[in-house]
Amino acid sequence: MMREIPKKALLAGISAIFAASPGAYAQSNTSTQSVSDNEISDIVVTARRRAESLQSVPVAITAITADVLREKAITTPYDLGNSTPGIVAATGSSQRNDVLYFIRGQGATFGSSPSVVTYFADVPQQTNSASGGSNITFYDLESVQVLKGPQGTLFGRSTTGGAVLLTPKAPSGEFDGFFEAALGNYSSREFTGAVNVPIFEDRLAIRVAGNYSYHDGFSKSLTTGQDLDDRDRSSYRISVLARPTDWLTSTTIFSDVNIKENGTASVLGTYEPNGVARRVVDPRLPGGSVITGSLLDTRVGAGILGVTPGVTEATASGYGYISVAGLCTNPGITALYAASGKSVANCINERIALINGVRASLDGEAARIAAGGSVRRLATTRPNFLRSQVQQLINTTELNFGELGFLGDTSFKNIFSTTRNLHSEVVREIQGGVGSGVVYNDLDVSNPNCTPTLCTGQVNVRDYGAGKNDWFDVWSEEAQVSGQIGGSHDWMIGYFTEHSNVNAYLNYPAIFQTLNGAFTVPAGLPGISTGYNRDYKSSQTGYFGQATIDFAAFGFEGLRLTGGYRYSVVKQSLLAVNALLPPTGVIVAPDNPAITTDDPIPASLKQTADSYTFSLDYKFSPDVMVYGTTRKGFKQGGINIQSILPAQNGVAAALPTFKPETVTDYELGIKADYNLGGIRMRTNLALFQADFSGLHRATSFFNGQTASNQIENAAKLRSRGLELEQVIRFTPAFTVNVNYAYLDAKFRSFPGVIVRPSDGAIIERSRTPITGAPKHKLDVAARYQYDAGDTGDFILAGNVSYQSRTSVSDDALFSLTPEEQSPYAIVNLRLDWNNIMDNAVDLSIFVKNLFNETYRTGAGNLVSSQLGTTPYVYGDPRVYGVQLRARFGRSAER
Repeated sequence: MMREIPKKALLAGISAIFAASPGAYAQSNTSTQSVSDNEISDIVVTARRRAESLQSVPVAITAITADVLREKAITTPYDLGNSTPGIVAATGSSQRNDVLYFIRGQGATFGSSPSVVTYFADVPQQTNSASGGSNITFYDLESVQVLKGPQGTLFGRSTTGGAVLLTPKAPSGEFDGFFEAALGNYSSREFTGAVNVPIFEDRLAIRVAGNYSYHDGFSKSLTTGQDLDDRDRSSYRISVLARPTDWLTSTTIFSDVNIKENGTASVLGTYEPNGVARRVVDPRLPGGSVITGSLLDTRVGAGILGVTPGVTEATASGYGYISVAGLCTNPGITALYAASGKSVANCINERIALINGVRASLDGEAARIAAGGSVRRLATTRPNFLRSQVQQLINTTELNFGELGFLGDTSFKNIFSTTRNLHSEVVREIQGGVGSGVVYNDLDVSNPNCTPTLCTGQVNVRDYGAGKNDWFDVWSEEAQVSGQIGGSHDWMIGYFTEHSNVNAYLNYPAIFQTLNGAFTVPAGLPGISTGYNRDYKSSQTGYFGQATIDFAAFGFEGLRLTGGYRYSVVKQSLLAVNALLPPTGVIVAPDNPAITTDDPIPASLKQTADSYTFSLDYKFSPDVMVYGTTRKGFKQGGINIQSILPAQNGVAAALPTFKPETVTDYELGIKADYNLGGIRMRTNLALFQADFSGLHRATSFFNGQTASNQIENAAKLRSRGLELEQVIRFTPAFTVNVNYAYLDAKFRSFPGVIVRPSDGAIIERSRTPITGAPKHKLDVAARYQYDAGDTGDFILAGNVSYQSRTSVSDDALFSLTPEEQSPYAIVNLRLDWNNIMDNAVDLSIFVKNLFNETYRTGAGNLVSSQLGTTPYVYGDPRVYGVQLRARFGRSAER
């Protein structure tokens, strides 16, 4: 039996460990571990917009260098989530390309801005989630940094969860480069290369990098035979460095990403087709009551879409639900059918038949999956695709003014970017069965008798320019003036603004088909979104300042105080247009007068918010620092585009705008390098609590043609926990990293109730599970390096990443069955043979998801809209391959 360790002895032992000074840092930008000593290499980060040692920054950061990115085979955003505790990568909009990061329980709800923003070269990135997904690429990077907690003062777009910083390799004054080719299962092939050319010493240089990545689909459609979850994209970057003088440096980056893929497998998960139609009355409901049931249920006497007396209203209790009988008795629809010699009964039967076709497809899918059918097989309405090409231009210009009196060593930095879409078209499934739900962008139904479900011909997609925008339609600008007073006190003031004139569907009406087009006129056709908008403008502008005072100048060695503040202004404006399918069945360009629209309704908002950060850190020795930090951040509010028009029709549930989400967090931490029995150790530990108010949450309603959603400031949430990063360097050749995150997130308040469609149960919203918030996340990675002399270096690396149970849907409360991912673990292995036979050639063998774990990365709940399903998106299966890399120039040196 283990004896209890006396408290005094334990404290003395801890003090002795942390008092052991390992000596000076090894100043390096990479984690390449020298075999000549046993030091843990330093990592330089830019979390406070200046280069600092990771161990000197008083905030929790996970920094991954270029070498580690390669050894862990981190090539996609999901790979980052599978190897980094404290961050979860999930799918948004039921698309694999639309990656949402969650940090400390905060990410994004459908339709709101992200709580975790991805930056490339210090520029916040757009996701284009509605049509193209993310254009983020993970090649030729210097590092990836994950900043945890609100980023409200120094980083461009204010966020409540954190930030992910991707830093590309910059041009340099040395000739350098590599070429890399990889082949693997699923017919995968990937080619990556970069070359750095100094044109005039280190004054003028250019770096060109490119990547092409392809693999067959992980999933297949049972109805069309099409591969889904495939990859086919190319990308390149051209970076130019100009340093005409020692005090002026300008770096310009041009990037291009071209995607030609089939899109995402949206697999039927939750399936709840039945629900007795009833009016639920409760004073806590909007309008006091709501009609509930399943829109898939056409049973007479039960189904909401049938002809049951009492549930045939065209609108019901403020939610805008439309029954088949309510639609077919509309005077305009009745006259249209009468002109063709048809009755109301004909109208009802025709539309009920369309819905029953969806029901039959979903019944079959549900039975197949229940019988053990593969989730890599699914039913789809028609061939899907995603075509997108995005270009970005970034310029960073720095001026070093030198010593400017009391301001000290002063410099100026300006970061400008602009992004354009050359095209962006998508057809994607959203509900998990044939005819049950499809979203079209840039679609032309040129023949009114030819629809995705009623015609064997091809539904045409032609280029209206709907997915395009010009340079300067999306742009950002950041200006910083910073300095260091007396060589120790750092300060910065700045200005940031970003502007977008491109709406969610890239200035084109989104075309939805739900329930086989049972609510369109003529029946069976897709219907244009009632949430379309024109003249969209959005901006966020911030004015900020931050300073760090080093009290060593006043006799308090090792003590520093940091304070920062930002004032932000958010503006949005648009014209809301109810865009409908004309009776001819021809969908045309949005500026064509043949499209049927209501009079545009203007909407606008102006919101202000403030943010701050205060931290106090103290170094007991050069290698042990403790700190305390408190921060306030916000995530901008916005306009509920899909609710503007219903609000004009008296829909009680519609909210035209939503306010900013705010957070105040507190963090205590320690960062220590020390020696324990001859073993080099690094311990970075952070304890945190974050209090969120006005939390953004999506609610859904059926607008008569499809599911609509809106954001409301629904809740208060508290998240707290700890994050540990432990490095154990047993020898210069053998290192183990243990990273662990514990999260306890719960709602402090979530007013209101929901009515569960399947059984009419009234449930408090405070019981809603929190998406992307696993209680435990653990990653154990090991690396062993063997130097075989002229034969080369052998590196065996692997990691096990575990995640406990987590919810995958904000709307999980609407479903009878939990919408969550069970605990799972991913195992990755890699063997590198570097410097083969003393040549600058490296050979690698890798496998990711070794045991072929099946796990969900996201969900698209439509049960809340009474459409009866929640489709799931699944992570990558086991992939393996071989990679060959040839280095030249500076990189060829061993």
